[in-house]
Amino acid sequence: MAEVSAAMGSIRSVRKKLAALLSDERKDFIRVRSKVKPLIDALESVHACFEKLSLEDEKNLDALQEAWMMDLRELSYDMEDSLDRFLVKSAAEPGSCKKLFKILLTKIKGSTNGIVKVIQDIKMPVEELNERMNRFKLSDDRHVTYDPIKIDSRVTALYVDASHLVGLDGPKLELIKMLRIEDEPEPSKKLVVVSIVGPGGLGKTTLANQVYHHLKPEFDCSAFVSVGQNPDVLRILGNILSGLTHQPYATTGSTVQVLVEKTRRFIADKRYLVLLDDIWNATDWEMLRYSLPDDHSGSRIITTTRIVDVARYCSDTEGHIYKMDPLSDLDSQRLFFTRIFGSDDGCPTHLKRISMDILKRCGGLPLAILTLASTLANVPMLAEKWKQVHNSIGLETPGENMNRILSLSFHDLPIHLKTCLLYLSIFPEDYVIEREQLVWRWIAEGFIPETRGIPLERVGSAYFNELINRSMIQPADVQYDGTVQSCRVHDMILELIVSISTKINFVAVLHKDQDETRFTDYKTKVRRLAHQSNCIEKLLERMSRDDLSHIRSIIPFDYVKGIPHLGDFQALRVLDLGSCRSIENHHIENLEILYQLKYLDLSRTSISELPMQIDNLRYLETLDLRGCAIEKLPASIVRLQNMQRLLVNRSVKFPDEIGHMQALQMLLFVSMSCNSIKFVEELRKLIKMRVLNITFSKPVDMVDEVRKYTDSLVSSLNKLVNLESLKIDPEEGCSLDSLMGVYLTFGCLKKLVIGYISRIPKWINPSMYNLVHLELKVDIVREEDLHSLELLRCLLYLQLEMTDGSSKMLTVGSKGFRCLRESQFIWKNDGMGLVFLEGAMPELRTLHLYFRTHETTANYSGVDGSGIDNLSRLNKLCVDVDCSGSTREEVEAVEDSIRKAADRHRTKLTLEIQRWCEACMIEEEAHEGNAEFPSRSVNRRANPVRVAFRVRADRRNRNRTRRNRITAPCAST
Repeated sequence: MAEVSAAMGSIRSVRKKLAALLSDERKDFIRVRSKVKPLIDALESVHACFEKLSLEDEKNLDALQEAWMMDLRELSYDMEDSLDRFLVKSAAEPGSCKKLFKILLTKIKGSTNGIVKVIQDIKMPVEELNERMNRFKLSDDRHVTYDPIKIDSRVTALYVDASHLVGLDGPKLELIKMLRIEDEPEPSKKLVVVSIVGPGGLGKTTLANQVYHHLKPEFDCSAFVSVGQNPDVLRILGNILSGLTHQPYATTGSTVQVLVEKTRRFIADKRYLVLLDDIWNATDWEMLRYSLPDDHSGSRIITTTRIVDVARYCSDTEGHIYKMDPLSDLDSQRLFFTRIFGSDDGCPTHLKRISMDILKRCGGLPLAILTLASTLANVPMLAEKWKQVHNSIGLETPGENMNRILSLSFHDLPIHLKTCLLYLSIFPEDYVIEREQLVWRWIAEGFIPETRGIPLERVGSAYFNELINRSMIQPADVQYDGTVQSCRVHDMILELIVSISTKINFVAVLHKDQDETRFTDYKTKVRRLAHQSNCIEKLLERMSRDDLSHIRSIIPFDYVKGIPHLGDFQALRVLDLGSCRSIENHHIENLEILYQLKYLDLSRTSISELPMQIDNLRYLETLDLRGCAIEKLPASIVRLQNMQRLLVNRSVKFPDEIGHMQALQMLLFVSMSCNSIKFVEELRKLIKMRVLNITFSKPVDMVDEVRKYTDSLVSSLNKLVNLESLKIDPEEGCSLDSLMGVYLTFGCLKKLVIGYISRIPKWINPSMYNLVHLELKVDIVREEDLHSLELLRCLLYLQLEMTDGSSKMLTVGSKGFRCLRESQFIWKNDGMGLVFLEGAMPELRTLHLYFRTHETTANYSGVDGSGIDNLSRLNKLCVDVDCSGSTREEVEAVEDSIRKAADRHRTKLTLEIQRWCEACMIEEEAHEGNAEFPSRSVNRRANPVRVAFRVRADRRNRNRTRRNRITAPCAST
């Protein structure tokens, strides 16, 4: 199990560290063994009782038991802090053991005898509690998860496949009718605000999201923004502006008035669609509404709220309020059974009656149904077990039952998952949480156990997947292979875990406009501090040095001007200052004395150099420096023997002795042009490397530059036997042709990205039997090259970008690409020359095409014969049409042929068409002369000129009518 948990604090970690002292052979350690052993024995007994109590629902604990658990939890943290400080000092100060154990014994009031007495006092109630715990307690091996756990496809389908959404078809059509401009009289194209209102957990956001994406193609610009219960209006206005313009906008140093004016200028004379999700009060609505004026262009705003009065305030008429109802009995059954059994008719006969009884308690609330179904999916399919779940819910109102169901699902989690879930209380509402970032923070906090040689990241990912499977977190970005890259926490689950986390003093969250004095006046110490407010400086100033010395994590989610003297944070494990541009070199002057630090994020700050003594951070595992001004790493960094993830900019110079960093698993980016051949040779020593990104950034003759390094690079790469992901991507205009004739062997490689090479190398062949992800930028792809790729039997994702413009027609037959799920074909200087024969790519779900319209018409007579309808399992087709040099007639003819191909497809195909132009970009008046708000032409490849179509094939007749209203600014007349 993990060393640190929300329920039991650091008891297990203290036991482990004390046990390590017993085995130490140094003289000063040997002298204190007689004192260490009783401490360990006492902690063993305390841990056993504590673990049983922590498994119990908090409603079944009395005040004395809760107080005892809180005191012991806090005591364990203090003991570990003392141990950690001692272990750092012991190397330099022999003979300090005696002082350490005097401190520890003082902290355990009454020493071991006192603890034994406490154990005796609670022994009988614990035995009584154990009887009732059997309702949901599985076998003990349930509490530790070592085997890889995959995402349950029944869960992800409910979030990523619209066909799995239950009970939304009718409400969706009704809302679309309320919002459609065709249903309004021609003279009154005024702004319409439609509010969706209903209790939490009803699916308002899901419904609004479906309507938003359905109507989005009909508008010139759009934005989807979450407001929440504790909104930061400045951040929300920035998000609205970013969504409307397709440009990231930093709010640092800006004001509400500036953002409002920029938004109003940008949307002047535009027809916009904005979704404002989860509004809680009229004041927030007023500020946001002022930034979205009525220009009589037929713009629309959708709001969601739990409060009827807020809905009335937002909408100008009662007819524009949609009161969302609970699911019907039939839809409730469909959702419940689909989540547990994979289909709505898969319920065994012996569970049908109890299932109906359970569903009545859910009151038609989708969140309650889904969460409870995910809990039951982990319970044996025995009627008596399900009856125990039913009896635990109670007979309250649907809203009260919702809270009880969520609480029940939380308390059914094993201890390690409770800890990992409670940690998510640090994140703001509707925050998109990256899986990799989260897992490595769990590791740094000590939540992930070291077990049987399995990598900690794999165990952490299994925990993440299990939380997805139990519907405690929701997938936000699901990849082609079913992996979830990021997640969100539903606001009702967030409310639950914040309340629990606050109660047990696991995480302290400071919200905007919240009184920071409650943290400094609180009787317990702050262990983990997440600030979603700009008041962090005031809070930290009020805290004493002793208060600061107990903080283990500092994570800002807002603008901060600075931080106190880092030397005061003696227990700090996680320091995340990412995106805090105000953080400069002087703020990290004492960084090297944070001896316990494991996770350090300085990305997108104003840091330009690291301390020379950074090697003092001997426990550091993650260092993120992307987006900083750092150009060179100090030589001492190679002495960080626990460093596993090192993330830097493309132009950073590394020390030559990189081979000393034996624990490195992820290294990006490595610029060959900035580092010596000795550095390249040292890479071969990093045999634990799993992810490596290499780039060439100097504007020189890259063919000669790469050839200079080729022999050393190839030799080093062939030594990295655990490499799973490799990216070699020079800047545009550079070539990697020196890698054409080499021999590379990658037994474990799963992902390969190669940029700017004339032909597909021969070493990319079926011998790469683990390869599932392949991206290539090549001048020309010939038929034989494509047939070679077809034989990669495990390939799930393929992206081919052809840059030369002289490729011939390619044919995809029925023999290859048998497992491919998603594919992108990009012709940068040519038209679409690709034909899919019958039976081609039988598992393909998503296809992206990018091609030039004029060349497609001239060289390949359009796309009529492409055979897209032969892709039997295709459900999404995304087409980017480059209009450069094309006439309007050519553009419209190609788009019509794409639509016809989608019409012929046997499935309910989702079609998205976007028009692009390299040569002709729209210059927005609001952008001119504004350095903070660059024109779209600055990044012409990243942003489409205008979304022309995002439609479903089954609505093709209406789409043709809509097409007549949409201009094609890139196509000449």
